[in-house]
Amino acid sequence: MIVRLRLHRPFACLALLLVAVLARGARAQTAEDNIQAAIKSYENLEVATALRTFSQVVSPTSPFPVTEAQRVMAFKYMGAAYASLGNPDSARIFFQGAILRDPFTDLDPNKFTDRERGAFAEAKRTVFKLNALISRDSIAAGSGHAFLIRTVTSHAGRLVVSVQRNDSAGRPIVLFSSDGVDGPRDVTWNGTVAGRAVDPGAYDLIISGESQDNLSAGKKDSTRIGFEIRWLHEPLETELRALKPDELLPTRTSASGPWIDLGKGVAVAGVAFILPTALGNASKTDATVGNAAVAAGLGAAVGLWSFIQRTNDRSIPENVNENNRRRAAWQAVNDERAARNQARLDAKTILLVPSAGGSAR
Repeated sequence: MIVRLRLHRPFACLALLLVAVLARGARAQTAEDNIQAAIKSYENLEVATALRTFSQVVSPTSPFPVTEAQRVMAFKYMGAAYASLGNPDSARIFFQGAILRDPFTDLDPNKFTDRERGAFAEAKRTVFKLNALISRDSIAAGSGHAFLIRTVTSHAGRLVVSVQRNDSAGRPIVLFSSDGVDGPRDVTWNGTVAGRAVDPGAYDLIISGESQDNLSAGKKDSTRIGFEIRWLHEPLETELRALKPDELLPTRTSASGPWIDLGKGVAVAGVAFILPTALGNASKTDATVGNAAVAAGLGAAVGLWSFIQRTNDRSIPENVNENNRRRAAWQAVNDERAARNQARLDAKTILLVPSAGGSAR
């Protein structure tokens, strides 16, 4: 049984208004909104209120999804808040949490005091963390332009930036290596190795290093960022296939050829000797018989000579020459296509595409 409720117009309007207010309140209760509210409290010097709100954001019991970037933001401000309250130990813990998640984290001198920035600098010395950022970009091969790789170290240390193809078992190709790198450092790469453009495929950017600060001596860190190299160029022409056997002339006689020639010679000899008799020449003379014998012998000799020659050498020179001509013409067309393809490849654009999300892994 269906029960239908009828609401008077004033009550219906009130109910809709209540739903709208609740929905708006629910929308406001997000991690980002809470962070922005906490930052505003912090800027208004309401530090205790800001700390409570930030704590709610990073709490494991928070009902709202929190991104890694939001968590870093909350930790950074919580560290600054504790530093302003004169609690350096708590400040260091939260600053470390922000740095470990994102070494690019920094404090804007226009927004944070020297005291807060000093505590942040000390926290950076206690952890050694590396990272890099790459973005989708393209360069023309041979143009002299290069991809930009932004790297960072949390404090002074040795930094090595390498690239390696995913399916390669060889050693990574080092793009940059230096001691004493402190903070952001831009590294460029023109998409080549040993002067040759790297082949299309999946690659890893490898960032590794070791602390050179006495507070963190011996600490190491490394990370990998996946990316793909693609080549953009005009469509390549397909090379001609090799000539098929039925498109070439035979270059050797068959094994039965010499025997056929010998048979022809014998047949000619027989006809030459027998023909005078078959024609009924009644006035056979010694000359006639001699001529027939000579003709028969000549035919037999030619057949025997042909048999010997074709047995020793069964090649057909004119067919060999014709086949060579056909192959040369065929190869000339292929060479022209290969030259056009190479010109298109030389004029290619190299495209770098970070893996999904473009994040380190």
